[in-house]
Amino acid sequence: MWPAIDGTRPGAFFANTHAPTDRLRPNAEAVAFHEAVPGHHVQISLAQQLTDLPLLRRVYIFDAYAEGWGLYSERLADEMGLYSDDIARLGMLSTDARRAARLVTDTGLHAMGWSRDQAVAYCRDNTPMAPGDIDNEIDRYIGCPGPALTYVPRSSPRLRLASPRCPRPVAQICSARSCATSTAISMARVASGDWVRPAGQCRRISRAGDGCSWWMLSRSSEWASDP
Repeated sequence: MWPAIDGTRPGAFFANTHAPTDRLRPNAEAVAFHEAVPGHHVQISLAQQLTDLPLLRRVYIFDAYAEGWGLYSERLADEMGLYSDDIARLGMLSTDARRAARLVTDTGLHAMGWSRDQAVAYCRDNTPMAPGDIDNEIDRYIGCPGPALTYVPRSSPRLRLASPRCPRPVAQICSARSCATSTAISMARVASGDWVRPAGQCRRISRAGDGCSWWMLSRSSEWASDP
């Protein structure tokens, strides 16, 4: 649940406890990091604070930007050492496989004429997802074409921009944060590109585009004080 834009109610993450014996427990931590901190809760809370922007850009969820952030956050949590054990880290890889399968099944269903059974069979054969999760997944994207295609492509620029081969002072990372948070994909590509180039320290990733480096921010004292 989103935090209230006026600050009167904090955000909340509700774990799905339906049919717990049929779900894969190792995925739970990756999902929590994706949805809460450092994922969508951080993303939405920061966007709401950008009061110099129009309300639409503070509250509307642009799928490609938001889900790219969420998927990158699962990897960021690993770099921060937040997963409790190696089994939970395998859960992170399991969710990666799920998002990759979404690219195939959404395209198959809506562009290639696949049946529901074909999409279910593809996920069963190529991911470690539980049968109930596969059914839910396919039904979700039958009824909602398109968002399945946004996760993997839009997380990749963040992974490149956050490369430890390109260290930056934390103050510079923080100054870029609101720039990247405030924009949708098309605008962020331009805005972040303009920010990266003048510093002259990361020329190899100047084309990366639409994100800021939470890899560095997560190691700063400011991370702990941010909402």
